[in-house]
Amino acid sequence: MNTSSKSTIRDLRSVSSIGDQAIVIVGHAVERASGLPLANVPLKLVISFSGFERTSTVVTDAGGLFSYSPIFPRAMTSTG
Repeated sequence: MNTSSKSTIRDLRSVSSIGDQAIVIVGHAVERASGLPLANVPLKLVISFSGFERTSTVVTDAGGLFSYSPIFPRAMTSTG
């Protein structure tokens, strides 16, 4: 799919969790043509792991940054 924007994950914190703590996902969205940040736009974030998939909507801030901190149930962890 060719889109006018590009989103990139910049940082993952607490990459490992057994469902008791959030995994922090930080990223940014920019316009492909200009490379300028996309402010206040909704993004579809899809996380897939071991056959499970979670889709969430995040919204960028004024600088095009977003942060998402899900707590996954044990069924989505490798030990669940």
